[in-house]
Amino acid sequence: MAKNPMISSVCPEDFGLKAAFLKDKNSPVTFKPIVGWVSIGNYSEINSRSMAPLVLDDMSYPTMASRSSFPDFIGVVSKSTNASDAKKQHQNVGALE
Repeated sequence: MAKNPMISSVCPEDFGLKAAFLKDKNSPVTFKPIVGWVSIGNYSEINSRSMAPLVLDDMSYPTMASRSSFPDFIGVVSKSTNASDAKKQHQNVGALE
């Protein structure tokens, strides 16, 4: 049975990072600003990280940046990272998370 994340708190910072997205290997990496972070209380039970970034979805609702919400989410990168470098990182590591 799949478990849902148990959100325990929200932090309104971006920590100098932005969320990266890649639709397919031939498309450019796009970015969304991080509007906050959530703490996930049951992260070890659901095989997740303890913090997850929040980005605005297409309807401007804060949403956890995860592959379940955004299938093209590949992770977070420094705000200074450009699309080309983010794509290289993703290809070398597999995922930036």
